[in-house]
This record gives sequence, C-alpha cells and structure tokens, in this order.
Amino acid sequence: MSTRIVKAQPGGHPEALRVGRVSIRDFKRIEALALNARGRSVVVFQAPNRQGKTSALDALEAALCGKRHVPAEAVRRGARKGEVVLELHDDLQDRYRVVRRFTPKDSHLEVTDLRDGGRPVESPQVFLDGLIADLSFNPLAPLTAEAV
Repeated sequence: MSTRIVKAQPGGHPEALRVGRVSIRDFKRIEALALNARGRSVVVFQAPNRQGKTSALDALEAALCGKRHVPAEAVRRGARKGEVVLELHDDLQDRYRVVRRFTPKDSHLEVTDLRDGGRPVESPQVFLDGLIADLSFNPLAPLTAEAV
C-alpha cells in the first residue's frame, strides 16, 4: 500500500504527503496494529482471511475521510472505544498527526500540525478534506491498476 496525499499549494504546485506511521487500536477486527511505513514506497498486507487486512484499510479511510466513511461497527467487539493514529510526512519531515477516536455511537477527530510545535488544526475535517479528495484516496487502486 502506498498512500500519497497531494495538497495544492498557492501557485498550483502540489505538496506530496505520505502516511508514515500508523497505529490502530480496537478498530473492527484489529485489537492492535503498529506500522512504520516511512521510507517505503509500498507496504504489503498479507495474511489469511479474516485477520484484519480490510479493517486496516478501512481504518485509514475512516481516519482521513470523515464520519461518512466510518463503518457502523467501527469499535472492535468487546472493546469500549477504538483509535486510529496516522502521521503524515513529506520528504523532509513529519507534518501532521491525525487522531480519530471511536465510540460505538460517534467519532472524534484531532489533527495536529507537527511543524508548529504541535498546534491543533482548526476545523480538522475541513482541513483534511482540503488535502484529500475522494478520487485521491482509493485503497483498492493497487488491486485494479494495470501492470506496467
């Protein structure tokens, strides 16, 4: 999996961000998952059926794309709450930390600008929507892409 987020800059030059670190706790089928994808262009999820591969992709989508992308049963059975933490980086530094916490009835989002001493981003979902369009985040794209 290589998730690349492109943000338009003033003057039209894109700023490429990548998902670097991922932490998922009590989300769908996942009890706990920590992944450091920094420096990797592709991350492969390989496991037997029903081990959480799709849950991991769903967690990325739910964290970044908003409440309408949160599954009806986001919290793992037997848990009271869940959490997905993502760190987005460019080629030089960590840029943003995205934290979405889940309860059986709702979710809460926090985005922190890591370049500015950990300053919380105002209107975090609006901010993320500016980074990501529905067409730029498709976790199944690698499965449907033609071989080069």
